[in-house]
Amino acid sequence: MYYYSHHIGDFNAATRNLSWIQKHSYREQSLENDMEDIYFRLGADSEEKKIAIQIVLKHFFQLEGNHYHNQRCDLEIAEYQNKISMASRAGKASAAKRKATKAQRQLNTRSTNQEPLTSNHEPRTNFKKPTLKECADHVAGKVNNPVETGEEFYNHFEASGWMVKGGVKMKSWRAALNSWVTRGKKYEESKRSKSASKSDKNDQALRELYN
Repeated sequence: MYYYSHHIGDFNAATRNLSWIQKHSYREQSLENDMEDIYFRLGADSEEKKIAIQIVLKHFFQLEGNHYHNQRCDLEIAEYQNKISMASRAGKASAAKRKATKAQRQLNTRSTNQEPLTSNHEPRTNFKKPTLKECADHVAGKVNNPVETGEEFYNHFEASGWMVKGGVKMKSWRAALNSWVTRGKKYEESKRSKSASKSDKNDQALRELYN
């Protein structure tokens, strides 16, 4: 089914010389070359109306093949079909863009959730907890009593399920043990510093008392 815009001003200008009956017979559309069918479709039930239709066909339509065509009507239909085609292409392009955007988002999500790679770009393996001996051997030469330090570290994280701060699963027990040793050394230094400071204050108090 064809649709076209009917411009009243253009219609009036084109049909200003037609009688009322002739204007009524005027239709801006393609008509099959079958006069009886045309008369029936336009309600031409008198000779006067049939003559009016013949005049309109003669002055406003061209017979092409087996159909009468109105030039203005053909232009309007072509413009309408072009708009439909453009809208269809735009709709398909928009759908393809949405599909591509959705696929990219899914790809980004998978990339974000992927396990990070190590420095040599090989996938990280699952964490494997150390043995007491491995802990002691790792801190040998770093602390005065590696066996005791290794046991303290092992027992602490064994109790926590080898979870670190924030409830995150430990990734490297060696790195965690290094931090454990560093914090222990800082704690001992802090204790010695506080003890020395307290001793100095006591000595100062005694000197003030006996002087």
